Amino acid sequence: MILAHFNIATELQTNNMSTTSGLGHAIRCLNLLSQLKEDYLVCINKSYISKNFIISKKIKYIFEEDLNNFLKCNKVSLIISDINYLKQNFINIYKRFNLTVVCLAGRGSFKNKAHLAFQDVFFEIKKDIYNINNKSKIFRGPRFAIIRKSIINEKKNINIKYIKHN
Repeated sequence: MILAHFNIATELQTNNMSTTSGLGHAIRCLNLLSQLKEDYLVCINKSYISKNFIISKKIKYIFEEDLNNFLKCNKVSLIISDINYLKQNFINIYKRFNLTVVCLAGRGSFKNKAHLAFQDVFFEIKKDIYNINNKSKIFRGPRFAIIRKSIINEKKNINIKYIKHN
């Protein structure tokens, strides 16, 4: 079983307006999971919006506060997380259960603690000064973006040479 870990939150903005953050991360994880041939469930924060989103997609889930107990009773082969700034207590839980971790989040230091990470920036980074003593395998650049299959198919139709010259 694969466990995907992401959060969706509502943040209060000015003038009593709110915005949703993390929805793109959730969708990216779910798109990747849909391409894999293994059972999965998701680990989410206990926000109203996270729970409603997952229920609307009819996906099995657990809350972050139940992660440790869940891992004690269930065999998980892989963690896929799309949280830029994952809290250290979750990283410690992953380590305690000796789990392989893949990070899809390009910002933050969590990518340096995962076994495999994808940093889908729009420019190539030759050397990561924050990752000098790290053993993570990080793939960088837009060609490593985890995106929907429909976008991948559309990407094939773009003439890159034309874009670079104009």
